[in-house]
Amino acid sequence: MNEGLKILIDTVYNKFSYIKKSINSNKELVELLSNRKNEQISIDGFDEDENKLARDEVFRYIERYSIGTSITIKTILLSFSKAPYGWDDLDIQGIIAKLFKSQKIKLECSGENITQDNRDVVNYITKRDYVEKTKVKVRKGVQNKYIKDAKEISKDVFYHTITESDEDGVMANFKNKAKM
Repeated sequence: MNEGLKILIDTVYNKFSYIKKSINSNKELVELLSNRKNEQISIDGFDEDENKLARDEVFRYIERYSIGTSITIKTILLSFSKAPYGWDDLDIQGIIAKLFKSQKIKLECSGENITQDNRDVVNYITKRDYVEKTKVKVRKGVQNKYIKDAKEISKDVFYHTITESDEDGVMANFKNKAKM
């Protein structure tokens, strides 16, 4: 009986196993977003993200459905909580947070871009008031050439070397020096 039930569940929710490590609380989401390291890479150079299949699935979904239209976090939560996924909301929100942290997606609420240093990022991803309003889009990366140019301008004009290599870090550092 139990074996038959397991087979039925595995058949209906055939992508449920993509989640290898669950997130159990909002506190874990806060820790995930506050971690200074974007991606964990092992000594061999392989991605250690245990939920890589799930992360890739969510990213492909965002790529597919954000073209021409806007999708919200609620849309993503609804899609991945049903068959064939059956994932928990916190796990889906954790994947969205990882994609946001790794700068693969951008979040927008009320027409404003949400930055990684925003204290309310977890609220935008988890709170019912925000998930319906927070739009998710694939982030178009800035070419390395422009990041390098911004670093050189900062060095030449402000006599300040920017050590960050990600576009958000370079932009924040550059803006901070330009205000002085």
